[in-house]
Amino acid sequence: MRIVLGGKRSIFDPTARAYDVVSQNPELEYERKTRTLTGNYQLLAEMPELLVPWRNPIFVQLISHKLGRLLVPYCLATLLISNLFLLDGFYLAMFVSQFLWYGMAGAGRLLSTRSGESPVRHSLQVSQVKKEI
Repeated sequence: MRIVLGGKRSIFDPTARAYDVVSQNPELEYERKTRTLTGNYQLLAEMPELLVPWRNPIFVQLISHKLGRLLVPYCLATLLISNLFLLDGFYLAMFVSQFLWYGMAGAGRLLSTRSGESPVRHSLQVSQVKKEI
């Protein structure tokens, strides 16, 4: 990011390759995602100029790719709450769809808990990570 802020270009090279081992363990995958998201917070804390559109030539990409991951859960929660107050016609259909989608995600979480760890404990760990950051 410092290179881009310094006026240099960052390009996509289709011949570049990166290899990563896919984890079959949900706990290890959670740790990896936690590290990735923590890195986003650290990046913004270390380089606040990234949030200045006229200073950062890839501001739109930063917002959509890095910050979007952090903000989307809050936006979805806001949508769910607002749909509670608009239970009519189209909004009722959207509320039911969103509620079913979250239900499927919750069922998937319950089914993927192979280690016997409680999903409630997992949720508490997520909130603890947010507080530590």
